[in-house]
Amino acid sequence: LKSPGLDHPEVREPFVARLRAAGVDLRRTEILGTTDTVAQHLALYRRVDLALDTSPYNGTTTTCEALWMGVPVLTLAGDRHASRVSLSLLRAAGCEDWVVYSIDDYIARAQSLAAALCPGPGLGGGAPLSGPALRERMRGGVMLDHEGQATRFWAALRNCREKDMAGAAH
Repeated sequence: LKSPGLDHPEVREPFVARLRAAGVDLRRTEILGTTDTVAQHLALYRRVDLALDTSPYNGTTTTCEALWMGVPVLTLAGDRHASRVSLSLLRAAGCEDWVVYSIDDYIARAQSLAAALCPGPGLGGGAPLSGPALRERMRGGVMLDHEGQATRFWAALRNCREKDMAGAAH
């Protein structure tokens, strides 16, 4: 868990107390604040097997960073823009199977993905798309198709203008 606020004891200590009260094994939990550089920040993704997206406000930058660094992101899609951002990003990356629509499905899918990523006794195997393959999928997808996006945007503007001109003629 990483957030600038966790640098401050007045934020960190109540947060740790809530985790402990919820039964979280703090020996298996890293709680981090800020890093000095972007490179240090991105390097931390090497220690992440699965990113659990925030709710009800999805990640944007963090979702993109995780995907770029090869880390699968599980998200719970909500009913408004702030809770559907990662749905859009995962769809653009060709990873819509990491989107769920209920808390029960979120828990079940997190357990399933964790088992696939960290196989152990009685658990599954076969990691989902991750690492360099995930970055390559992003490179080849709509999210990073800048020329295609410019073309689609220009076509949309032209279409709006044509509709506006047609409406003005009547």
